[in-house]
Amino acid sequence: MNHLAGEASAYLLQHADQPVDWYPYGDEALARARAERKPVFLSIGYASCHWCHVMAEECFADPGIARALNSSFLNIKIDRELRPDLDHIYQMAHRWLTGRPGGWPLSVFVEPDQLTPFFAGTYFPREPRYGLPGFGEVIVALARYYREQSGDWKRLTEKIRTTFASLASTPSPPASFTPEGSDLAEAAQAELEADFDRRSGGFGSAPKFPHPPSLAFLLERLAVSSPDSDIPSRIRPLIHQTLTAMTQGGLWDQIGGGFFRYCVDADWQIPHFEKMLDDNALLLALYADAAVLTGQPTYAGTAASLVQWLAREMRDPEGGFYSSLDADSPGGEGRYYLWDRDEVRTLLTPAEWAVAEPAWGLDRSPNFEDHWHLSRAQPREPDDQTQGTGASLLECARLRLFNARAQRDPPARDDKIRAASNGLAVWALARAGRLLDRPEWVELAIHGSDFLATALVQNHRLMSSCHQGKTGGPAFLPDQAYILAGLIELLGTCWETRWYEWALALADQLLEQFEDRSGGGFWYTAHDQPTPLIRLKTWADESVPAANAVAFQALMTLFRLSGRSRYQDAALRGLAAGRPHARAAPGAHLGLILCQCRADSPSSFLLLQSSADDRPQWLTSIRKHYSKSLLVFTPGPDEPTGSALAIPSHAPGEGRLYLCEGTACTAVFSRPDELGGEPTSTGGSASP
Repeated sequence: MNHLAGEASAYLLQHADQPVDWYPYGDEALARARAERKPVFLSIGYASCHWCHVMAEECFADPGIARALNSSFLNIKIDRELRPDLDHIYQMAHRWLTGRPGGWPLSVFVEPDQLTPFFAGTYFPREPRYGLPGFGEVIVALARYYREQSGDWKRLTEKIRTTFASLASTPSPPASFTPEGSDLAEAAQAELEADFDRRSGGFGSAPKFPHPPSLAFLLERLAVSSPDSDIPSRIRPLIHQTLTAMTQGGLWDQIGGGFFRYCVDADWQIPHFEKMLDDNALLLALYADAAVLTGQPTYAGTAASLVQWLAREMRDPEGGFYSSLDADSPGGEGRYYLWDRDEVRTLLTPAEWAVAEPAWGLDRSPNFEDHWHLSRAQPREPDDQTQGTGASLLECARLRLFNARAQRDPPARDDKIRAASNGLAVWALARAGRLLDRPEWVELAIHGSDFLATALVQNHRLMSSCHQGKTGGPAFLPDQAYILAGLIELLGTCWETRWYEWALALADQLLEQFEDRSGGGFWYTAHDQPTPLIRLKTWADESVPAANAVAFQALMTLFRLSGRSRYQDAALRGLAAGRPHARAAPGAHLGLILCQCRADSPSSFLLLQSSADDRPQWLTSIRKHYSKSLLVFTPGPDEPTGSALAIPSHAPGEGRLYLCEGTACTAVFSRPDELGGEPTSTGGSASP
């Protein structure tokens, strides 16, 4: 037994019985390494990671490798979802040392004093394979190198520290051009169009990721563009081809719903079989937005199936959402999702098989290790009764396979509840529920936010996670920003005073604990959270939107509701600090660019002041006559809001609906039955 027992992490607990003398990251482990003058082996991964499991079985369960690690190194296991700050830092170090992108498991060897790396890699096999050295050879060589070549590794680590210090500087903008938000948006769109895969949809080549921030950017460009411009004709095909390909291909679980993390091929056929909460939350909002913007009913159907999967497989009974489902399952990688042709034919009726065989590719060769991972053939237009009958038969077949699959041993679930991914889930459920008129989805968001407020707040401070009743450490910037965005989305869907008060508290903590007052923007860690090598301030989007951009947008909206000018001041300082980064690489900073565009032209929203008894009738009329994308804030008459809004006065007891643009609000109607005419098309934002 090593030192991982009792940790609030399914990933760390997976390694608690290994012969490697693992420590969790913390003062005890670092103090021992420094006292014994041992280099430190940092192994970073997460619970649903396939290659993490492979390396664990091959290497960390091997007694000989464990003895070598224990004798020469102090070994630390890190859950990258609990310490995303450390993961960011050492992924950067890996890129610097190897010239290649990183991944998981991340294997980093560092000196004990300042934790500067002198060697980094990702997966290593036990024996030489795949062109990689065996891990046993690697650790023996590194132990000798550390003992005998101290001059070399000290020079290397000093160079790394110098390089990391320079990363804190701001890039200089191009001397000849200083674009504004709209110019940056056009440049970013051009980058996305150039990177678009016009054969299969999506961006880039294999491995093919969904890139939710890129699709959200294009959806918002479509929402705000003029019909007279060429932007809609350029963007619509990119959005439609990608969203359709992702649901028709193997990225989407055709039987149980939910998106896998990515596909290993460029054609969206074979996934890496893990399912992540944050990916699926962002994709839920995307499909809901796309359904409203394009009128495609299939997008709404995908959103509905996605919510069913979230509620069935990812929801804690108390309201929170779990982190992920494993890529592996009993029998091998992805085995839970794979089928044999004869097995499927036996389970279905002849009529169902006649439809399912060509629809799911079972009439072709196996596509994954002599088995079939199901994907859909290109759908035909439902233009006759036969097609409708076929769809009905295929749904019956899906249900039969779903029930049969439920008898298999499922993949493991990481039941850790993370603040950041739950914030995205609350935001997505509230938004999708409002856009698609699904109040039961909004209820899921309500229960989720209430759970977070209860389980993840200690002494008025947000924590980053909880696992089986035990909380992790203090929140990081994405935790604060994404939950704040979720609360604002809830407030614009169904106002509750408790969410407004919590949103104000989170915003105040952002400014007090994370802001760089001199340089602008927010640090990834709070002022009392030390990190090695560098204190990060991240600007670029990754698989999730940049937390700084989400924080800026939330603060600007909250300023308009609360009148607290310090929120807008902090957001504008941050945008100014991030602008050079966006100029240097527009396609990597879509969140910042969208936020700048919204600052230049703030989104409209509706403000309703009415009695509680009249509010349901008002909301029914509003949703009938205004765009569903518009947030509708409905504070009670005594709510401490509105001091930033120029709201015309009205007689006490009268209801008023205001359309707010910028910081000015215009009284539109005084009674819900006055609403009429065509719905207003003023849009809202398509990303948090």
